[in-house]
Amino acid sequence: MENRNPLSPHIQIYRWHISSLVSISHRITGIINIVAITLICIWTASLILGDTNYDFINSFLTSIFGKFIVIGLAMINALTNKSISMVDLLFTDFLIVGVTLGIELIWFNNHERSKTIVYEKIEMIKPIHNDELMADLRERTGLDVFKFTIGNVDFLKDVASIKIYYKEKK
Repeated sequence: MENRNPLSPHIQIYRWHISSLVSISHRITGIINIVAITLICIWTASLILGDTNYDFINSFLTSIFGKFIVIGLAMINALTNKSISMVDLLFTDFLIVGVTLGIELIWFNNHERSKTIVYEKIEMIKPIHNDELMADLRERTGLDVFKFTIGNVDFLKDVASIKIYYKEKK
């Protein structure tokens, strides 16, 4: 007598079990945890490394490629099964990171940097002198400053802390 039943359950006749629902939800929460832990580690490391590194990492994470790497690699790693070897998975991860880094460096090499400087011409920090202040900052620093923010102002020493934003030269 020949058995004509299918070897694996099909969607039409398959009943959901609690074990399959728990497995699916476990994978989803694992993906969310990986993304969250990665972002927390990168954020903490960038805070330790200083303002310039924090701004660089922040600009990378807010770019489309940064979001793709953080979320995409977490999804790929979480959804792989046992038939894929660890070497293949690591090769794929490094390939994705390398291609993304190449695209970022070649096409989107528009990195913004920032520095905090102490500025002694206190009379220039008034809003009516913004254009003159911008020109003075460009002349004094030699950088292509496109934006600035005024931080602490010390009227006793007649200095102000100004954070300047500029594009990195190639």
